[in-house]
Amino acid sequence: MINEYEPIEEKEINLRDYIQVVRKRKKVAIAFFIITNVIVALYVFTATPLYQASAKLLIEKNEPNPLSNYGYVAYDPDFLETQTQIITSSAVGRKVVRLLNLEQSYDAFFTTTKDRFSPVSAIYSLIRGVGKMVAGLFSSETGTATAMMAGDNGSRLTREDELAMVVSGGISVSPVPESRVVNVNYTSPNPVLSRMIANAVSKAYIEKILDMRMQSASYEIEWMTGKAEEERIKLEQAEAELQQYIKDKDIVTIENRLAVTPQKLSALTSQFTQAETQRKQLEAVYQKVIQMNDRPEAALTIPVVADNPTVQSIRTQMLATEQKISELTKKYGPKHPVMKRTQAELESLQAKQEREIRHVIDTVKIQYELAQKNEADMAQLLASTKSSTMNINEHFTQYEHLKRKVENGRQLYDALVKKISEQRVTDRAQTTDVWVVEEAPTPEVPVSPNKKRSLLLGLLLGTMGGIGLAFFIEYLDNTVKSPDDAQERFGLPVLGTVPRLEPKEGDIEKILLSAERSNYAESFKTLRTAIMLSSADAPPKGILVTSMLPEEGKTTSAVNLAISFAMTGKHVLLVDGDLRKPRIHNVFSLDNSRGLSTYLAGASESSIFQKGPLETLTILTAGPFPPNPSELLTSEKLPRLIKAAQEKFEFVIFDSAPIMTVTDALILSRLLTSTLVVIRSSATPYEVVNKGLERLKDVNAPLPGLVINDFNFSNAASHYYHYYRYDYYTQDPD
Repeated sequence: MINEYEPIEEKEINLRDYIQVVRKRKKVAIAFFIITNVIVALYVFTATPLYQASAKLLIEKNEPNPLSNYGYVAYDPDFLETQTQIITSSAVGRKVVRLLNLEQSYDAFFTTTKDRFSPVSAIYSLIRGVGKMVAGLFSSETGTATAMMAGDNGSRLTREDELAMVVSGGISVSPVPESRVVNVNYTSPNPVLSRMIANAVSKAYIEKILDMRMQSASYEIEWMTGKAEEERIKLEQAEAELQQYIKDKDIVTIENRLAVTPQKLSALTSQFTQAETQRKQLEAVYQKVIQMNDRPEAALTIPVVADNPTVQSIRTQMLATEQKISELTKKYGPKHPVMKRTQAELESLQAKQEREIRHVIDTVKIQYELAQKNEADMAQLLASTKSSTMNINEHFTQYEHLKRKVENGRQLYDALVKKISEQRVTDRAQTTDVWVVEEAPTPEVPVSPNKKRSLLLGLLLGTMGGIGLAFFIEYLDNTVKSPDDAQERFGLPVLGTVPRLEPKEGDIEKILLSAERSNYAESFKTLRTAIMLSSADAPPKGILVTSMLPEEGKTTSAVNLAISFAMTGKHVLLVDGDLRKPRIHNVFSLDNSRGLSTYLAGASESSIFQKGPLETLTILTAGPFPPNPSELLTSEKLPRLIKAAQEKFEFVIFDSAPIMTVTDALILSRLLTSTLVVIRSSATPYEVVNKGLERLKDVNAPLPGLVINDFNFSNAASHYYHYYRYDYYTQDPD
C-alpha cells in the first residue's frame, strides 16, 4: 500500500494544550518557583533594613527681570529634571560632607551594624557590582565612570570624594504631582543619618544654586567686558580707516561730481547720437558724390549738387545762352562772330558749372570727414565720462562699506556697554527660587525590604516566570512529542505508541518474553493489531522497521514486534538488515558468523537461518560486516530471498539502518510491502522526520504509519494516554 503523506499546517492550540504544556514541564516550573521564592525569602529576612528620610522643597523659576524685554515666564519642561541632576551631583554631595563633618562622624553611625554579615547582601552587592561593570563596558560614558574613580589629577579618590559619592548615590528626588514641590529623599541603614543628610542636602542645594548664579554672573560680565574692549578697538580702527579713505579719495568732491555726472552723461549720450546720425547722413551723400567725381554733369542728379544756389544760377544762365544760340542759328551761320561769341559764352558757363560742381563735391567730402571726426570725439568723451562715473561709483561704494562698518561697530559696542550696565544692576537676581517647605523627620519604619510586597512579588514572579520558562523550553523543543503531534504535523496515522521503560521493569529488548502483561508488552500487541488491520485485503507479509536517526529504538521495535507475532502462533522470520551495526544476534545470543551478508555474498540459503526463543520465530542475523553493504542489498539474490521467505513464513520483519545516515532502508523499502518508521519521542526533530519522509516518498515506499517510541506516559502532558490507554491492561482481574 502506498500512502500519500504531506505535512499539514499546525492547528491553533487551545487552553487544554496550554495546560498540558505546563503539566509536561511542571518540574522546570516548580524548580524555578522554589528557587525564586527561596532567594526572595533569604533577601527579605537577611537584608539590612534601609530607612528613607524626605525633605520637601519648593522650587520655582524666578520671574523675568524687569529690565528684560519679555513679560512672561516661558514653559521649560526640563527645568525640574535639571534641578534633580544638580541635587544629586557630587558637588552637592561634597557640600553635605562638609556641612555634617562626615569625614569624622560617618563611621560612628554604623558601629552597631558594620560587623554584621549578611550572605544575601554580600551576594546582592557582588551581583550589583558586576552588573554596573558590565553596563559600563557598553556605556558611551566609560570615560566619565573612569574619571570618577580618580581625582582631578589622576590620583586616588580622597575620603571626602568617597563620602560624597556615597551621599550622592543615596539621594533621590521625586516631584509631588500637580505642584512645584519636590521630595528630596535619602536612604541609608541609619534613620538618624538619613534625616541629617536629607536636611543637609536641601541647604547644600541652595548654596550650590547661589554659587552657580554668582559664578555665571561674574563670568558673563567678565566676558562681555573683554568683548566690549575688543569691539572698541575695532570701532576706532574702522573710524580711522574711514577718515583716511575720505581724505585720499576726496569723498566730498566725489559726492558733488556724483550728483552732476548723470546729467552730463545724459547730454553726452544725446550729442553722440546726433553726431552719429549726421555722420550716417553725410556718409550716404558722400558715397554718391564720390562716384560722380569724374562725371560732373551726372552729379547734377544728386540733390545736394542740384540744390546748390550757385550751380542753379549757372544752370539758368546756360539755359538762357542755349536758347539764345538756338535763336541766332536761324539768322546767322556757325562762323558768324555773334554765333562764335555766344558759343564761347556757353562754353565758359559750362566750365564754370563743372568747377562749381567739383567745389560742392569737395565741400560734401569735407563735411563728411568733419562729421566722422565729431562722432569719434563724442564717443571718446562719452567713454571717458562713463569710466570716470564708474570710478566715482566704486570709490563711493567703498566709502559706504566703510561707513556701514563704522556704524555696525558702534551699535555693537553700545549694545555691549548697555548690557554690561544692566548685568551689573541685575547680577543679584536669581533665576531659581528655592524654599524649604518641610524638613525631614527621623524615619521610624524601614522602606526596604518590604517583606509583604517582596514575598508577594516573589510568588508572582516565581509562578509567572516558571510558566514562562516552561513555555520557552517548549518553544525551543522542536522534537516530536506525542502521537497527536506527529499525526497533525506529518499527516500519517500513528500505528503504535511504545512507552518509556524504566530499568526496574526488565530487559527492554525482550520485554514480551519477561513481562507479557506490562504496558510495554501491550503496546507492541496494539502495534501488531494495527499492522494487521492496516491493509484492507490482507495483512502485510513483508514489514520493514526503520528510523530516521540511530538510537531511536528500531531494533528493539523490530524484535518485540516479531515476538508479538510469533506469540500468536504465526511463523515469523526476523531479519537483521542493518549490515553496518547489527544487534539482533546480541539480543538473542546467536552466532553471527553467517547470515544475510554471507547469503548475499554467495552462501547457501539453508545454513543461514537460526532458531529463536519461540518455536514459531526464526532469525536471520546480519552476518559478518561486509565492505560494501549497499552493493550487497542491491544484489538480485535479495528479492529472491524475500520472495522465498514470504512463501515459507507468514510474516517477514526486517530491521534496517536509519534512513538519514545511509540508503539501505530506501533499498529495502522497495522490496517489502510495508515500512514502519520508528520515531523517538522528545528526541527526533521535526525537520529530520520531514526530510526522511520525503526520501521515502521519492522511492514510493509503502508507509502505513508511524511508531512513537520511548513515550513518557507519566508526563502530565500525556495524562490522557496514561490513564485511558494502558492502565486497564495492567490491572489485576477481580
